[in-house]
Amino acid sequence: MAEEAWFTELPGLEHGIPSHDTFGEVYAAIDTGRFSVGFSRWVPDLATLTEGEVIAIDGKCLRRSIDQASKKAAIHTVSAWLSTTIWC
Repeated sequence: MAEEAWFTELPGLEHGIPSHDTFGEVYAAIDTGRFSVGFSRWVPDLATLTEGEVIAIDGKCLRRSIDQASKKAAIHTVSAWLSTTIWC
């Protein structure tokens, strides 16, 4: 796991790092409609950052990830990166 060192530093993981299957079950249980609403409400709050800081947000849709049998939407990922803008 790429972030194993980060996970081992988290308090409260008495049984160790959750398995790949556990992460999959958690993600599958997320109500995508409610997540979308919450995410859309959270993003405008990012504008309150201090001067010169920018959060770049990038979203992608995983190809062929629609599960038509269980009527689940495609898998989407969102990455957010904090950077400082240098004005010349």
